[in-house]
Amino acid sequence: MQQDALAHALATAVTETYSSLPPNGKPTPRSNGQPQWTVLAGFCLYRDSHAPVCVSLGTGLKSLPHAKLPVHGDVLHDSHAEIIAKRGFKLWIYAEMDRALKGDAGVYVERASDGWRIRTGWEVGISSSTAPAAPPVPCPTFELLPSPPSLHPSLVRAASLGLVTSRSPAAPPSALPGSPSATLAAAGVHRGRASYTSLGTLRTKPGRADSPPTTSHSCSDKLALWALVGLQGGLLSSLRVERVRLGCLAVSGVKGAEEYRERVRDEVRRAVGGRLEGWVGPAGERAAVPRVELVEVEFEHSREAVAREYGVEEDEALSCQESLSWVQGLGTEVITNGIRQGAASKRKLGEPLGPKARTITQHRITPRSRLSKLSLFQRHLELQPRALSPSSSPDTRPPTSPPSTAPRPRPRRRLTPPSKRPSARGPPPLLLLLPCRPRQVRSPRGS
Repeated sequence: MQQDALAHALATAVTETYSSLPPNGKPTPRSNGQPQWTVLAGFCLYRDSHAPVCVSLGTGLKSLPHAKLPVHGDVLHDSHAEIIAKRGFKLWIYAEMDRALKGDAGVYVERASDGWRIRTGWEVGISSSTAPAAPPVPCPTFELLPSPPSLHPSLVRAASLGLVTSRSPAAPPSALPGSPSATLAAAGVHRGRASYTSLGTLRTKPGRADSPPTTSHSCSDKLALWALVGLQGGLLSSLRVERVRLGCLAVSGVKGAEEYRERVRDEVRRAVGGRLEGWVGPAGERAAVPRVELVEVEFEHSREAVAREYGVEEDEALSCQESLSWVQGLGTEVITNGIRQGAASKRKLGEPLGPKARTITQHRITPRSRLSKLSLFQRHLELQPRALSPSSSPDTRPPTSPPSTAPRPRPRRRLTPPSKRPSARGPPPLLLLLPCRPRQVRSPRGS
């Protein structure tokens, strides 16, 4: 399958899967009539002779501020679409390993020589309805804004966390990538679009200066990390799951002249792993940079599509507050502010959100999301003993001994004396005597 056809098939598989889901969790107009939009991302498995199969998708644009991060790992910090889809992908791998251990056929994981791996011949690709957040992509026009007279409180808070902001003295002026003004920024973590065109920096989200600062890295930095260490994560690696490489990245929503689209493609490729091509690990491992292709597959709830449908400007469409997660075989889950939609976030002091479901509006809702760190860790502990035991695999399970054909001795019947045998008629009934009211005798008339 050619690269442009493969990327188009990846984007089509994700958008069609999203369209087939129920409306719960999808953007709808608010009570004041303002429409909402979101970003879609999904993971697919593909091979030459098969159409891509979507196994996990997610939507979302939100992340929790640093001041609201819990310490128990029971609330999602980052609810962006790529992160929701990737956490769902890890949950899908756990489910596939569980099915393989039970002997189910048709799973996409298999036993390797010393662990687990994606079934031979299949590769993993991701589709996104927009370019990943925070890569320094070129812009047709760029205008420097004057500095405000006073710092926004969120900028002060970000500076206290050690983040370089757009108002920091060390932040160089912005310029188009490739121009003489584009330089390497100072070492450290930059917030959002601070020193936007500087290369070689780690960035956090979101990019708006008036929003509360977060310590969650941008999606482009996280994609670069996945290209370096794989998609499986540390917990699955401890179960001896081989490195899951990202083979292809399909990006939609990039419009413009062909020259501009090529520049965007090159910048996205550099941001999601191309900058790590020269890195060599202790064992000789290298970053697996995915192939990046731009496709023209429109997402029905993108900002452009929503603005066109409701006849408003793109700036008038609001970002959706909810995130939608779908995992093959596990259904959907709607997440709001890091927990399941409709669930109460109350907890006991010093304790995490419990997994026990509560009845809310006649529905049983578990507060903790299945994608949270704590939920994934508990799923890991449930599967760990069987996944690491070679005898738990149906292929390597030792054969059981055949049943014996020798006749079994009949048990001897014990005789009970007649005096101790229970009566067939049962115990005599108990008579309940109730006091009766004495009858009054009336005297005859006329006496």
